[in-house]
Amino acid sequence: MKTHISCKGLYKIFKVSDLEVVALRGVDLNVQYGELLSIVGASGSGKSTLINILAGYESPSAGDVTVGNFDLLGINQKEAVEYRKTEVGFVWQQTGKNLVSYLDIFSNIELPMMASKLTKNNRKTKVESLIKFLNLEKIAKRLPENISGGEQQIAAIAVALANEPPLLLADEPTGELDDETGVMVLEKMRYVNKNYKTTVVIVTHDPKIENHVDRSIGMRDGKVVNEVISDNSNKKNEYIVVDSFGGVQIPQEILKKSKISSKANLKVADNKISLEKIIRKNK
Repeated sequence: MKTHISCKGLYKIFKVSDLEVVALRGVDLNVQYGELLSIVGASGSGKSTLINILAGYESPSAGDVTVGNFDLLGINQKEAVEYRKTEVGFVWQQTGKNLVSYLDIFSNIELPMMASKLTKNNRKTKVESLIKFLNLEKIAKRLPENISGGEQQIAAIAVALANEPPLLLADEPTGELDDETGVMVLEKMRYVNKNYKTTVVIVTHDPKIENHVDRSIGMRDGKVVNEVISDNSNKKNEYIVVDSFGGVQIPQEILKKSKISSKANLKVADNKISLEKIIRKNK
C-alpha cells in the first residue's frame, strides 16, 4: 500500500511568555491510503497538536511531515489554503465549529463547493449524493439548532467530504455526545472509509474507540508509544513502538513489576532484547 501520511522525528514547540513547551517530541507515524485509525491519548499527550499539524492549522518546529504530495514542514499560507481545500476534510469536537448556524444542512454541505469550479447544478447533484450517502434526507432543510448533536456531527462529516478530500481528520468527534450517539457517528466514519476509500484519522481520549478502527496509535508525553492492531478475526494485538532514534517508552506498570529504576543491563540474544535489573553485590 502507498503511504498517505508520513511523520519522522516531528517536533512542535510552543512559546508561552518566556517558557518553551514541547508538545511533540520526535513523533514517527506512517499511515497508508485508505486506513481507518485512531490516535488516543490523555489531555496534554500531544494528539491534538499532531492532528492540527496534519490539518495544516499548525506548523511543525522540526522534523519531516508529508501528506500526499504536500510537504507540511515548509508549507506557506497560500499552499496551506490549497491543501485544506483539496487534500483534507476536518471535523471538530464542537458542533458549532462545523456548521454555519444560519444555513440549513443542504446549504452547509454546498458551502465548501463554492470555492470550486462546479456549476450550480453540479453542486446540487453532489450535495444530494452526500445527503443520500449519509442518510440525511430528513434533516436536509433544517437549521443546525433544530437537529440532534449526533445528526450535527454526521452533517459535519458530509461538509468535510464536500470537495472529496482523500483524508478525513476528526478531533474528538464524539466528545460532546452520549455513548450510543457516539457509536453511530463512528460507524458513519467507518462507512465513509469503506465506501469512499477515504483515509480516516480520529483523535480521541477514549480507548474504547479501538473497537471501531483497524489500528489505534497511543500517545503519551508528546510521543507515539504503542499501537493496537486488529487482525482479520478482530483480535487486538498490542505492540510498543520503537521510534527512528531507537527510543522506547516502557509502561510504568511493567517498570514497577521489574523493579528497574534509572539503569538496567541490555542484552540481545535470539532476536530478543531484554532489560535486566542491575544487581549490586555487597562488598
